[in-house]
Amino acid sequence: MIVKYYLLLLFILSRSVSAVTFKQAVKLIENHESVKLLINTSNILYEEARVKGAWGDLNFKVNAKNFPVKTFSFNESPMTGVELSLAQKFPLSKKLSNFKDAYIAKSNSKKISSKQQQRSLKKILWQLSISKEKINLDLITYRKNLNWLKRMLKISKNLYSNGKIPQSALLDIQIRISEVETKFSNLRFELKEIDKKLSYILDGKELSLDLRSIPWKVLTYKGSNPKYDYEKKFHQKILESRDFEMRAYDSNRIPDLTFSFGYTFRSKNWKEGDFVSAFINFPLPTGSTRSASYKKAVYGKYEAKNILRNYEINKESNLGYLRESINKLKEELKILESKTLQFARSLRKITSTSYGLGNSTYIELLDAEIKLLNILLRENKLNAHLKNLRLERKFVAGGKLDENI
Repeated sequence: MIVKYYLLLLFILSRSVSAVTFKQAVKLIENHESVKLLINTSNILYEEARVKGAWGDLNFKVNAKNFPVKTFSFNESPMTGVELSLAQKFPLSKKLSNFKDAYIAKSNSKKISSKQQQRSLKKILWQLSISKEKINLDLITYRKNLNWLKRMLKISKNLYSNGKIPQSALLDIQIRISEVETKFSNLRFELKEIDKKLSYILDGKELSLDLRSIPWKVLTYKGSNPKYDYEKKFHQKILESRDFEMRAYDSNRIPDLTFSFGYTFRSKNWKEGDFVSAFINFPLPTGSTRSASYKKAVYGKYEAKNILRNYEINKESNLGYLRESINKLKEELKILESKTLQFARSLRKITSTSYGLGNSTYIELLDAEIKLLNILLRENKLNAHLKNLRLERKFVAGGKLDENI
């Protein structure tokens, strides 16, 4: 009977909006704008790496030398000439290659972030799926409860006509029915709200998720999987980048050398002919800038190490916490389904029968109804919470969120 209600409700609620399967939603997530943004950022950093690793352009200079002020003659002085020179800066260390490797590592970290962003969006998809399933189950619970209340209302009208209950009892039951109808209506709007939230991860498309397509077995925990632990890989790449930066700033304490070669064309009037020249230029690292930059890079590497280590410790702690939370919730559900729920159903059945015979009050009837309803809703809530905990454990452990689809 529950399955019949569930399928009927799914059919009614999905008619107004086009449905999308879970697999189709995952495909849309893979091309999400936030994912493409990180990929483009990665490409920017890669091109920046090429810039950082380049020697720079060859400098060409034309220099008119020692022309007389009055005549600007080329032939009056042996010192007059036109010099053409080329200059190039040469690194004497591995500074440039280290800077390049640092930016390549940063670029790779953004690629990894794009993978993690996909996982985060898939996690949101799962959370919305769980919420939607819970609301649908709540709707079924309220619908069945509403049908029961309407049957009790018919019985109450008969009891009222026979003078066995006051008019206030009849009104209280009608008020209770209207309260349940209000909650039922609110839940239907909550389903529409979920579809609006879903449109963000579906790239703005107004689609409703087909709950029948959700592969719930994916939430089964199979242990940590380092292959899909993109957050850890991200921190490792940042550490790698900081290490190359530290090496680069260490190498930067050795100054670059600029070599220049010049050729001076002179007048043919002078028998000595043309001149050639060459010079070497390099800065003397007497300031504290290079040393401070290196120390800053060292502390940056330590910081990246701390972040990675903190992530690893926090991950293990979270997995342990989630394991115990899941076990606690499973035990609570076991007791609720095997005992509490059975007692509440029996109580409502006995009370409704007694009420129909005029032996129980309407207050006792409504109290039994509310108790059972709250327990059924709590069951739905706990099952949804259990799925969310399993999802969180799969996410933290690095498990793939779309496998076996």
